[in-house]
Amino acid sequence: MAAIILRDFQPDPALSAIAEKRSQDVEKRTPSNLKLYALAWSICSQRVRLAIEEKQLPYDEHTVDFTKAENLDPRYLEMNPRGDVPTISEYDQSLFDT
Repeated sequence: MAAIILRDFQPDPALSAIAEKRSQDVEKRTPSNLKLYALAWSICSQRVRLAIEEKQLPYDEHTVDFTKAENLDPRYLEMNPRGDVPTISEYDQSLFDT
């Protein structure tokens, strides 16, 4: 029964067109100065990473190593005075949870 259903399946042309356009948009990504400072295991970092990926924004990810106190580095504290993750930075602007 399942083989018959799968064999007769016809994808929706409108959804196929959307998927095709989205894949072309991904290929057209241009480099950006968007940087994500995060931890791999941080839930908050994962949420931001997923949002950036969903919006298909090009970005560079930098891991902040708490065991080496990189979050207390003066350059990082200029971006995020709280010294936590995630932090999004573009040009001279920073965005972090307050």
